[in-house]
Amino acid sequence: MLIAGAGRGFDVYSGLPLFFAFRAAGANVHLANLSFADIFGSSAHQHTEAMVEITAATTGDNRYFPELVLCRWLEAQGMTTPIYGFDNTGVLLRAGVLLRAAMKGQFRNNFERS
Repeated sequence: MLIAGAGRGFDVYSGLPLFFAFRAAGANVHLANLSFADIFGSSAHQHTEAMVEITAATTGDNRYFPELVLCRWLEAQGMTTPIYGFDNTGVLLRAGVLLRAAMKGQFRNNFERS
């Protein structure tokens, strides 16, 4: 299951009640966010031209990086959970195409291992 924020910022935080509820019910839950942060200027692993995997170990601009703050907080709570960050690629349709492609490819590969 993928819970994603699409408002470019702290939107992924609003999905946390669902994240915790589904996780408690035994679901395999993942987080993603359309980001304002400089995700490509960070050390996050780049999966596609518009998607990176942010973890608590990622380094980047600490002045504004909501996904990194959340990853670190989740790890401090005992939940090592990456957040997949998406760049603003322009047209919403393009973002939908990238998301579908990522989910069929990289996400599937990563989620099958978790």
